[in-house]
Amino acid sequence: MGLIHKLSDPDDALAPAADVRATRRAIRAHGGVVTAGDVMAETGLGDVAAEAALKTLLRLHPAVLEVRDDGTLVYRFETTSLAKRRVERFLDGVGRFVGGTLLTVAKVAIMLTIVGYSIFFVTAAIIAAIVAIVAAEGDIFDGDGAFELLAVPFRLIAEILFWAPDWIFWGTSVEYRPPPRHENKTPVYERVFRYLFGPPAPRLREEQVVRARAQLIRAHRGVITVVDLIRATGMNRRDAEHELAMLVGRLGGDVAVTEDGEVLYLFADLVRAMRPGERPRGTVPVVFEGKRPLTGNTSGTNAIIAVLAGITLIGGVVGGALFDKFGVFGVLPQMLGAWIPIGVGALFLALPPLRALPLQRENQARIERDARRALIELHQVQGAHFRSMPNWTNAINAQLNATVEHGTLERMVRDLGTDFGADVEVRPEDEVMRYRFPALASGLAAGALARTERRLDRKIASRVAFSTADEPPRDDDPYADDG
Repeated sequence: MGLIHKLSDPDDALAPAADVRATRRAIRAHGGVVTAGDVMAETGLGDVAAEAALKTLLRLHPAVLEVRDDGTLVYRFETTSLAKRRVERFLDGVGRFVGGTLLTVAKVAIMLTIVGYSIFFVTAAIIAAIVAIVAAEGDIFDGDGAFELLAVPFRLIAEILFWAPDWIFWGTSVEYRPPPRHENKTPVYERVFRYLFGPPAPRLREEQVVRARAQLIRAHRGVITVVDLIRATGMNRRDAEHELAMLVGRLGGDVAVTEDGEVLYLFADLVRAMRPGERPRGTVPVVFEGKRPLTGNTSGTNAIIAVLAGITLIGGVVGGALFDKFGVFGVLPQMLGAWIPIGVGALFLALPPLRALPLQRENQARIERDARRALIELHQVQGAHFRSMPNWTNAINAQLNATVEHGTLERMVRDLGTDFGADVEVRPEDEVMRYRFPALASGLAAGALARTERRLDRKIASRVAFSTADEPPRDDDPYADDG
């Protein structure tokens, strides 16, 4: 009972506030009943950090600590004591609203800048053209140029009425049927922002990466191999082995070796689920990344935005030249009429091509990861069979539902052959080299067999070992403002 005494020891140091807040959210998500493995899977904390946070919360909130037959500790908290206060929920909502609103305002401002300058310069160009035409037709008013300038707006309206299609003003006929269109629900300001900076790409923090890996391990029922991790992530073997070694240390895992020499990574604490309905499924569908688009918009949308940028840039250059010609040297007119439109137009025209090169490298890495996933998935579905290199590349392209260069895929196939060892066969009838990867198939099979035999997720909670429910919750909770 030394551990139980330590849990209630008033001299224990409190866990870091961020860890306790994340753990509290995980407990609420699980209805108040968790193991350390649940907390690790939800938060990405290591085993030591998760247990420290749980011990801290035991001191601050009414709870019951149970011990299973296998020695696993189960924490049962009263969820009412963990609920957020009304003011905290309000402040959280206000913070999210303000952050989202500021970002939306910035996107709308960018859109209004490029669209507004384009409309202004096009309108100015049309008016200038009409003024030039009216000035050339000096016999219309027989004299005074002031009357000719007063006629410019009416001339503009007349030109629009003459050249614009009838349906703009009078509508279409009853028999008209518009062509089918695919509705694009992305707001205009969002499309302009994506043209400039690309579609949103979430960047995971270290804790989020660990959380994703912990959930992957739970889906594999606590037993995972290097091949399983490569199938899910597409990383190379060296990176996969390094990451699994890190996870063993951080999540409290173990390593076992089968009679065939396959290395198994075991994470029993992660898969001791509380409810039968939450049993890990053991089979994880492979998910391909695909290429990341440059903008995420249609080609027509990109063309329109590029035209607007060109108009803005040309308008700024012409405006600056006219200011110099007519002696307008004020800072404000120069800034609004020349510097800002030149900068905005140049930014819109230059930034997407500048982003294209690093994006090409990123997409190359995505293709390589997807090729690894597809090759291992072929072994998952079909087993290890001899195939020629063109056959392998065609099969991978079929898995990816894409057309990837054969040279890229051949390099990936050969790299996996180097990492895991490939069997090579040359048949005398055609002298074509054929390859198979038995190590991939055996790695998948070893993990599946271990998950069936070890059944790490089939554990049942047992007796109550410790309870703080009879103790009043502490009023000096330093984590009461958690998110």
